[in-house]
Amino acid sequence: MWLKICRILAVIAGLALLPACQPTGRSVSEHHWSSSPDTVLSEWVSIHYQSAEEAGGRRYLQSMPFQPAYGYQGPFVTERFDRDWFHEDQAHFIQLFQQPASSGQTIKMYGEISRLKQHQQRITSRIAEKHPIYRIYSPEETDEINSLFIAIRARQQWLRDSIISSPKEEWDAYYPQEYEYVFFEMNHLNIQGGVDSLTIELRDDFDAYDEDMIVAFLDELPVPRNVYRGKEIFFVNGFNADYGAVHANGQIMVFNLYEDAADVLKLISHEIGHEAGYLIFGRDGYENENETAKQSYADLYGREVPVDERIPWELRLSENFAEDFAWVYGDFPKWTYWEGVEAETIRDFIETRLEQTDLAEAVLIRDNLDVTSGGSTMTYFGGIHHDHLFLTTDPKINIRIDGFYRGPYGLYAHVRNNVTGNLPRQAFHESGQVTLPLATLSEEQRRMSEEKFVLYEVQIKMYHYTSLQKFHQPTIARFHVLLWQAGEEM
Repeated sequence: MWLKICRILAVIAGLALLPACQPTGRSVSEHHWSSSPDTVLSEWVSIHYQSAEEAGGRRYLQSMPFQPAYGYQGPFVTERFDRDWFHEDQAHFIQLFQQPASSGQTIKMYGEISRLKQHQQRITSRIAEKHPIYRIYSPEETDEINSLFIAIRARQQWLRDSIISSPKEEWDAYYPQEYEYVFFEMNHLNIQGGVDSLTIELRDDFDAYDEDMIVAFLDELPVPRNVYRGKEIFFVNGFNADYGAVHANGQIMVFNLYEDAADVLKLISHEIGHEAGYLIFGRDGYENENETAKQSYADLYGREVPVDERIPWELRLSENFAEDFAWVYGDFPKWTYWEGVEAETIRDFIETRLEQTDLAEAVLIRDNLDVTSGGSTMTYFGGIHHDHLFLTTDPKINIRIDGFYRGPYGLYAHVRNNVTGNLPRQAFHESGQVTLPLATLSEEQRRMSEEKFVLYEVQIKMYHYTSLQKFHQPTIARFHVLLWQAGEEM
């Protein structure tokens, strides 16, 4: 099988790769096949497109079976992934999409997925280096993450359809005709009461973005550092009719609504206030929900504790607390209707309660996932997203969640496939990681042998067990896996 793969790679590359790609002597049985195809493809793409970069790209790419569109050198020889790159990559994808179906087309698409994931990880690593706890994505970096998500999603969905049945006839079934924000989904963000307007109108200049001011402001807020761990703040260069910012479980999305940087700080401080509120009041419906703390806070205003999901935004306890947080620590005017208490009284309540917080009981959900298989990692922002697909040839999947405080709950990955149905759930380690071994059942292995693929759905859930009963919460993250036996198909 390896010799066959190497020959195909050599033909596609137009290079004499065979001497450096000899079989290792390790046998690969019919049912237990190696994880190396991912690694081989990743290294092949990396090595030879790197050579293309050093040589200006043109000579090598002219040896490829599919010529670059409009002088475009593919999604590899570049350091920019802006909105212009989106159109260039779209043209490249269309050209590849329109080629007659072949194993060369398939392996090229798979190789491009691998390299695009490398670019995504390079960007996330660069951003993580800027601050040790939270991550801030400038409007330009947000566009990069979004453009790469579009490009990877298009290729994976096309390849999925090619493997399972047949691709759709029109290229725009995979790649959007115009640039749009899709790496998160408005309708799945953590917004009480839901979202009326899902539309994000593109903008050009996010003039109110000032990263130095934002970092200084965040670092001065009196919240425990665990509030920030794993938190990602994206500055979306677009406008939503309903919200200036939205708070997801792992992310804050700040839209280009204002021209003044101070107004942006108001939005951010409000959303961080929600995380502080989770430490003080617990989370509604979870085992750490603290009605006593809620009543103590409501008593400051002479109010009863409301049921937030049943009343307008401006009357909710949780929203008033977030507004109080922004008011006390940023001197921003309140937009809620709870009034009549001095700022110093609110400050004392917040800081006293935060000092009393038991982190062992804290539930701070993060649903941004790092999924790794076969040496390739994909980061998914926003856990519930119908386009979260991971395509791999390696039956071992590692999932990592950064900054997850789960309180009394256990965190589990639930897996089901299209062969046998539900599989045993797997517990996350304290480090926030879990490894899922796929294709271990004889039925799965038989399907891999016959059809060359198995489809999986992975859901992340939390459970709290007592001596008599089990408490569980809805799914906080979900993605799909297509396990593909690429070697045999090629």
